Amino acid sequence: MPTHRPIVFRCDADPAIGLGHLARSSRIASSLRGPSRILLVGSPLGRGLDPWAAAFDEVRVVDPGAEQTFRVAEELRASALIVDGYEVVDECFRNLVDRGLSRVAIDDGPARFVGADLLLEPNLGSVADGYEVAPRGRVRAGAPYALLAPEIALARARQRPLAARAERILVTCGASDPARMTERFVEALAGLAGRFEVRVLVGPLNPRQDASIELSKRIGAEAVVGAASIEEHALWCDMALSCLGGTASELACLGVPNLAVAIHPKQVEHQNRYAELGLIVSLGWFEAASAPAIRRRVEEVSVDLDLRSRLREACTHIVDGLGAERVAGEIVRMTEGR
Repeated sequence: MPTHRPIVFRCDADPAIGLGHLARSSRIASSLRGPSRILLVGSPLGRGLDPWAAAFDEVRVVDPGAEQTFRVAEELRASALIVDGYEVVDECFRNLVDRGLSRVAIDDGPARFVGADLLLEPNLGSVADGYEVAPRGRVRAGAPYALLAPEIALARARQRPLAARAERILVTCGASDPARMTERFVEALAGLAGRFEVRVLVGPLNPRQDASIELSKRIGAEAVVGAASIEEHALWCDMALSCLGGTASELACLGVPNLAVAIHPKQVEHQNRYAELGLIVSLGWFEAASAPAIRRRVEEVSVDLDLRSRLREACTHIVDGLGAERVAGEIVRMTEGR
């Protein structure tokens, strides 16, 4: 039997940056069979993150610097280092240095030089053009590499037909909602009380959980705290209000018409591309998306079956939910012989 060298992941999850980087890494880790999977984090994982941490055999807190990350990976004799994060990718792969392991970057753009052997840009409308990587390195971009949990793809078979008029709305703003969009969306829906059933997902890292629950109750909405998966809620709803990020890929895979804001500058280009491809209804930059404007858009989309049908068709055509398996296969092939 071959002895598998471990694969090391480096990412973080906290109220400031959310859960997205950890979620993507955990989906790759869950799809890898054989080698041990060790997660390096810059600070202890917060409460409620056990479902994502469970994908790894070990979680270690390390100094967040790139040198310490590589030092630990080398001490573990890792076959690969997989890094995900807005800043940490550049910190680790700014220079092209052979460390005796395969280097994998999970990135969100913009295209530039990244000293990795495999670069993943899993946002749905992304392309490989413009990236420079290590010699003989590869770039994998776009919807085929969207990193989703396997349960998402399996749930597609249970998709409900679209209602002529949308009656159920899902509000989902990620694990921490740093932009406070949960409150804004609930405020928008308060003016439509009685016309929709509303379910609000409150993330496990959201520091305003109690306030979000109370606001939801005031408009007669159901609040669900710390949901480990989205598929049951996505299958329940007719349309969603969300913040762009990994949630957009999950909703797209399940064919949910999605009205989304961008909450990070890196998301703006992706938001524009998603709208061009007919994958979302763009609500623009979060600071400019007022509750009355959101309310008007909800009213328009809820009665426009043709628009919601086009959104579903575009989304389910482009996203099959198998990206994590594809990426795991590439990593296994890269590390064979190391």
